[in-house]
Amino acid sequence: QTRPLVVAGKVLFGSWDGRLHCLDVDSGRRLWAWTENANFYYSPAGCIPQSDGKNVFVCAPDGYVSSVNLDSGKTLWRKKYDGWESIGLSEDRKKILVKSRTDEFNIIGTENGALVQKISPAHGGGDIIPGEPVEWQSSIIFGAQNGFLYRIDRSGRMSPLLFLGTAGIQTVLHLKDDLFTASNVDGRIAVFRIRPEE
Repeated sequence: QTRPLVVAGKVLFGSWDGRLHCLDVDSGRRLWAWTENANFYYSPAGCIPQSDGKNVFVCAPDGYVSSVNLDSGKTLWRKKYDGWESIGLSEDRKKILVKSRTDEFNIIGTENGALVQKISPAHGGGDIIPGEPVEWQSSIIFGAQNGFLYRIDRSGRMSPLLFLGTAGIQTVLHLKDDLFTASNVDGRIAVFRIRPEE
């Protein structure tokens, strides 16, 4: 359902069989398949996996963020942050950005999943549109189910950047410099610039 992650000679993707799969990039051979909950409804298919180069991070609709060793496929830690397949990584790859479905935004450490910062309210409750938050110059950029694209600044203050329509924003990509693009589930696309913080 989402684009795979390619890292360290491996291709990683979630599937509707309830598992996160890891394939060898050259041969296509499956190296491992991971799950902590094989229930179809909790499949990590809508989550774009994230990696710091050692471990891979995934969030499934059961609300748990999990850290999985990239080489072995073994669970390192698993913490509930009420996310719905919506995670990203900080620019330094030391923090996971978790958009919650319950109107919170959590920033957690990659090492052990400990909470670093909680921002609330963030974007409106009941958000089940998967997306990948992006950090840029200490700001977090993410889309929400209500059709708004938001920015959380370095002080933790959230503000809307643009409204793309009544459909949820699913994709946010940093193209280069201050140039970004976003699209929603209705197929609308915007290309825009974001002013750096003063």
